[in-house]
Amino acid sequence: MKHSAEILIDLEKKLHEALKVQAAKYKNTICIGRTHGIHAEPMTFGLKFALWMDETERNIERLELAKKYVSVGKLSGAVGTYSNIDPL
Repeated sequence: MKHSAEILIDLEKKLHEALKVQAAKYKNTICIGRTHGIHAEPMTFGLKFALWMDETERNIERLELAKKYVSVGKLSGAVGTYSNIDPL
């Protein structure tokens, strides 16, 4: 699970970099904003990419925290009695 988390974190970081490039590329491209499924104030397409980029930063933090928790395991059995293995 730790290795899988590392792969996911790496992919999320690559996505973050791709979104950063697109945010800069489209920073002046006007598009329709949306709220509750209907048209709203105009915004830029670059801002949409920047918002997705911000979300990927939070996802990276969440994945790193999850990796920290799954990197250790308990070997003493379901209730900690070592009934299934010898503790020595």
